[in-house]
Amino acid sequence: MPILKEYGANYVSFARHKNVRCISHLHPMFEIVCVTKGCVKMTVDGKERNIQEGQATIILPLQAHSFEEGADSECMVCVFTENFAESFCDKVGDSVPEKPVCELGQNTLCYVNEIFSEDENIDRLVAQSILIPLCKEIYEKCSFFATVHHRDNAFLKAADYTAEHFSEISGISDVARALCVNSAYLSRVFKQNSGHDYTYWLNSLKCSYAAQMLVHRYPELNISEIALAVGFGSIRSFNRVFREIFKMTPKEYIKQKKLFSL
Repeated sequence: MPILKEYGANYVSFARHKNVRCISHLHPMFEIVCVTKGCVKMTVDGKERNIQEGQATIILPLQAHSFEEGADSECMVCVFTENFAESFCDKVGDSVPEKPVCELGQNTLCYVNEIFSEDENIDRLVAQSILIPLCKEIYEKCSFFATVHHRDNAFLKAADYTAEHFSEISGISDVARALCVNSAYLSRVFKQNSGHDYTYWLNSLKCSYAAQMLVHRYPELNISEIALAVGFGSIRSFNRVFREIFKMTPKEYIKQKKLFSL
């Protein structure tokens, strides 16, 4: 099943992490990371970012990013589609932030801490009330500018197709066949535009959505059923790839991560 469609165009999820650690991965959505304690070290498109307590950073769609475990750190991670923050995403367009890390205003930071000190799920209205000031501050303080780098059209089409059909895809030949292009050419384009081979991108996407399903979206499904739903042929391969990306097993992820998904 196409999981991205099931989440909907107005998808948003919030996650609270302690000592977060995750290898490089990417997805077709925006991501905001707010550090509420300590320091979180990230690498985004090969460049290091050190986000201190009281600061935030933004990751744009299709940017490869990783988290390196920071001692005694806490952060809030928000992942959302363009439609959920349409005005912000329209303003950003194809631009990139000159200063990708910014200081959050005291009011915004206090509100984030207040909301995430609670254990119950937050509703859509509260989610918007958090996201709107975050997006506003990030847009004003990160100094976005137009980029001269444009991703190849074949890459964008392949990335969009993968985002919608990843649970049905076993390799790049499936995408090449659907888009009527040569698979060797598409593989080369993917590497040039994303910095990763297609298998890495596909597994990263599958595991990102599996993580959402594991914690909140489908509590009635067991791990084996979720593995099959996102396109893994066996629970063994799912466990191996999931552990490579998140540095923990799916069962450990369920125990350690408290997610708020809408």
